[in-house]
Amino acid sequence: MAHKLLSVITILFLFSVIIPGNAQLDDDSIDALEAKEARENREKPEISPQSTTYTYSRTGLEVGGLIGIPSGFTMRYWFSDRYGMEILSGFSLDSEPLIAADFLYQPFGMFHAGTWNFYLTIGAGLMLSYIKNDPEYITRFPIGVTLPLDNYPVQFTLYGAPAIVINKSMKNELQWGVAVTYSFSRGEYLFEKRQQAIYRNWKLQGEVEGLKSGLSETKGKLSQTETDLEMTRGKLSETEHELNKITGELDTTRSKILMLENTLSSTKGELETAKTSLGKVKTDLDTAKDQLSRTQVRLNEKERELQQNQDALDKAKIIIQTALEGKEREEEEKKITQKQIQLNKEVKRLAEEKLSLKKGNEQEVKVRALWEDQCSKRRGIVNSEGECVCRVGETWDAKKNACVCIKGYTLNRKTNICEPCPIVNVSGSCVSKCAEDENRIAMKSGPHKFVCVKKCRGKNEIWIKSSNKCGCIEGYNYDKFEKCVPRR
Repeated sequence: MAHKLLSVITILFLFSVIIPGNAQLDDDSIDALEAKEARENREKPEISPQSTTYTYSRTGLEVGGLIGIPSGFTMRYWFSDRYGMEILSGFSLDSEPLIAADFLYQPFGMFHAGTWNFYLTIGAGLMLSYIKNDPEYITRFPIGVTLPLDNYPVQFTLYGAPAIVINKSMKNELQWGVAVTYSFSRGEYLFEKRQQAIYRNWKLQGEVEGLKSGLSETKGKLSQTETDLEMTRGKLSETEHELNKITGELDTTRSKILMLENTLSSTKGELETAKTSLGKVKTDLDTAKDQLSRTQVRLNEKERELQQNQDALDKAKIIIQTALEGKEREEEEKKITQKQIQLNKEVKRLAEEKLSLKKGNEQEVKVRALWEDQCSKRRGIVNSEGECVCRVGETWDAKKNACVCIKGYTLNRKTNICEPCPIVNVSGSCVSKCAEDENRIAMKSGPHKFVCVKKCRGKNEIWIKSSNKCGCIEGYNYDKFEKCVPRR
């Protein structure tokens, strides 16, 4: 029986090694792989071409055989990467036949290096065996190490299983063995992995052929490019003249940017002044609130203390009435009465302090509401930190002592919000329309739709309405570089 079982295990091993290794590509396989690659490119993030990491799920069926005590056939089904069920049947040295069912669990990997992986496998189950038609019921606890092969859907498990015979005076025994199993899920995964490798190789060969044909085309284009370069050299002198003209325009733009930076610096200073002015009120309010909170805590502690004193007096009264008599009782009652009077005074004073605290809280709420109202009147808003600041698109005006729209924004009376102007000039100010000597240019980005730019931007140039074109100012004319220079 043992040599027959060994033959079966050898056949399973060869089956798992040979079949996945003979993967070939036909037309249907190529079409399927191309469709899958296109679907994955749409659904998954881009993966680096250097990545060679593959993953698969262990979930699925495994079949194989085992040699040891007992020996026979085994079948496993993994519900997840950690939990599974094993059913085995076969024989042992002193029993035949037998059947067992175990629950398996792989909590973690014990060792990992390159292509070698060891996993701890533990479990628990029941076994039914017959010895001369006499049944034995056995509980077993297999513990072992599993080694899956990296490039083949086969894994080896070396295990030992402490076992207890339940129906024969709790007889103990040790079962052991080596199991070889074929994983259908990993076989499918390795087959697909090899198909993908063959497909990538085939695709790479096609790309190489495409590059070869592309190189011959590139040679022809290089000769054409040399001709184009000669033509480009002739145009460089013309481009140089245009660059000189643009340089003059950039100098003008640079000056305007400096003016805008100065304006922004001034605006920043005004905002800081506004924050300081309104921030002082907020600081005073926060200080007052903290003081009121501390007072509330102190009064709560005082109230607890007075309540404890009152409880102590009440207990003392009961003790005097039950334990003392005559003059001694009268003297103690007088002392208790005096203490009660003093305690009542403290309770009254506590009530007055609570009333004062209530008025203080009400006053703080009124002042804070007044502060928020002042912030709103200045067109400000209270942010998450409790500061009064200007809205987006607004800045602080020291003269008006309020927030106003920044340059390029206008106040919408319906929404009471500063909104970007559709049309602005080169300085950023709002305009209703462009002047006759300006072109309306669409903005590619930013909050504004159009900007008005001078048609004539050269030095000493103006727009001549009668001729509908640019010209030099009086006393100047154009030179060969199209610049306005003094007339000779």
